[in-house]
Amino acid sequence: MGRIEEIPALTGLRFLAAISVAVAHGATLCLKTQSPNQAIQHWLSVGAGFGMTLFFVLSGFVIHYNYRALIGTQGIAGTAQFLWARFARLYPLYLLILLIDLLVAHPHDRMRLDATLTALPYFLFFCQSWLYKVIDNHALIYQIGFNAPLTWSISTEWFFYLAYPAICVALIRLKRPWAVLVITVCWMILWTTLASFLFERGPNIDAHAVAHFGMVASQVNGFNDSFFRWVLYFSPYLRIGEFILGCLTAHLYEAFKSRTVGVREASIAEVVFFAVAASIPAILYATYSPDVGFILLKELQFNFGLAPSVAMLIFCCARYQLPLARWISSRPMVALGDASYSIYMIHMLVFYVAASSYVALPVNRYTVAVLGIRYVFLLALIVLISLGLHATFEKPTRIWMRGLVLARTPKAAYLVFLLCLVPAILAGGTVILRHALRN
Repeated sequence: MGRIEEIPALTGLRFLAAISVAVAHGATLCLKTQSPNQAIQHWLSVGAGFGMTLFFVLSGFVIHYNYRALIGTQGIAGTAQFLWARFARLYPLYLLILLIDLLVAHPHDRMRLDATLTALPYFLFFCQSWLYKVIDNHALIYQIGFNAPLTWSISTEWFFYLAYPAICVALIRLKRPWAVLVITVCWMILWTTLASFLFERGPNIDAHAVAHFGMVASQVNGFNDSFFRWVLYFSPYLRIGEFILGCLTAHLYEAFKSRTVGVREASIAEVVFFAVAASIPAILYATYSPDVGFILLKELQFNFGLAPSVAMLIFCCARYQLPLARWISSRPMVALGDASYSIYMIHMLVFYVAASSYVALPVNRYTVAVLGIRYVFLLALIVLISLGLHATFEKPTRIWMRGLVLARTPKAAYLVFLLCLVPAILAGGTVILRHALRN
């Protein structure tokens, strides 16, 4: 298989996704004031929704762009290489963050320690977001520390990787650009309809959750721990719509790649790009503003509402030489994009250590300046630590692991393939066993 041409703009977009999430979480912890008007914190915090959608759609694009030929030509051996490469990419830093949380969280609280140890196998096997489980009156994903709950998205991402070979086989049969475009549009309509349908069934979902898991799973008891939030936000079964949209976007990019961009197409692309870029803040406002009653977007606020705009943004940045594409393709942005996984994984740890003791301050010119400077300083510190962590730990361990076990023989291919399926087997077995015991 020949070397795949890199698209630097995609790496730059990864930084935008990671920093959006960091900005959102930092606003909640750092910008504490005594003012009843928390508009600034509110609007900064909604950036997490944009960041996560960008992560998942971009992930689908990058995975399909880089691995479709490997899986399409080498079958199980290629699938094993793909899964091991992704495991080597995710697990070392993931395990480090998990260990830090285990060391510093609840060391003297026996009850919380028992809950942590009960949850630990799910985290170790990457499947904490795959099923809803209540432990010690909290949802499974919140059981370990203050930073590890972020890893729900890594668990969800791993589910996507296990599903990707089947997605790839289905997509590589599509050759005609316009057929890919039609299927992409149909997919957006289908997933929008599904997400909206589930949101509207909130009371029914709550009733099911209470019947099976008790009141702790109800939205009334607390939204974050609710079964409803898990279904629409954390679980991979609905978020995979964003990942597949990213795969379809990459397939569309490949279908049009051999066609030279003409003057007319470039002019149309500029208009489309600016329309798409403008649509993102507009959708965020319509989705999260209490003054706007756009029901459909509010129904999609947990996922997929931004996905079509994000997919078009990624396509434009990959195919056309637009100002934003040139900026995010620059060396500094690519370097920041390379460190995006570290930014995502450590930002809550830095915020918690630095800002957990912050108290709400009265609002005046001085305190606003102090809060702003402190907030920007911590974001800059997170970026600097992440750059160092990527260079000294994340990248070296990934290279070492990929060189250690890459499927070079048929037996090794089957072994790696089966090992990577262990989380899926364990999660499925847990669901079946729980159902059997309940009946």
